[in-house]
This record gives sequence, structure tokens and C-alpha cells, in this order.
Amino acid sequence: MARGVDEFDKAGVTKAPCIEAPGPRVAESPAHFECRYLQTTRLRGNSNHGWVDVVFGEVTQIHVRDEVIRADGKLDIPAIRPLARLGYYDYTSVTEVFEMRIPGASEAAAKGLEGKA
Repeated sequence: MARGVDEFDKAGVTKAPCIEAPGPRVAESPAHFECRYLQTTRLRGNSNHGWVDVVFGEVTQIHVRDEVIRADGKLDIPAIRPLARLGYYDYTSVTEVFEMRIPGASEAAAKGLEGKA
């Protein structure tokens, strides 16, 4: 995309202000994560430019609409339908969720995976 083109306008979505992140977030999204930049790691790749960048950040703010929080406090992932990149030009949206516990995991490890540690 050309420099100076507003990606929000191009995508037809609305800007919402962030609390800590330097840019706006998509107002229509039911969940947002504001992040603080940590680092970019450049990996060798086989694309025309020869690399791929992986960007790491630390989540500093979370915004979630009440209507996508289940009675047990977890996010209703099928209602949110997050997008995932598969590769090439292919993407998918999550429409179902299943639980798979780690066999033999300690209670402390299980609580850590649930965000309770």
C-alpha cells in the first residue's frame, strides 16, 4: 500500500483511541490487545526479499465487549470468530473450540495456562 494511505479508510473500519498504544484500534472488533513493542526478529525466508520479520510485544491493555464474555468468565471464541493466517493468501476464522488438557500436568501448570497463576 502506498505511503500515506489510511488503512482504516481503505478497509472501511472505524478508529477507536488506545490508552497506551501509539496508534488507534478497530472500533468494530469485540476484543482488542494493546501492546508495547519489544523487538523484531528477522528470520531467513524464501520470499522475493529473502526474509520474514516476527514482531514481539507485551500486552499492556485488554479491551473486551461484555457480550462476548461467557458466564464462566472465558471469551466466547466462536462468537468473536478471530482470524488466523494460514499461509500464502489463505486465512480462516475460528468457528469451534475444543479443550485438550496436558496429560500429567501439575495443578500449578494448569492454572498458569488458564491465566490464574
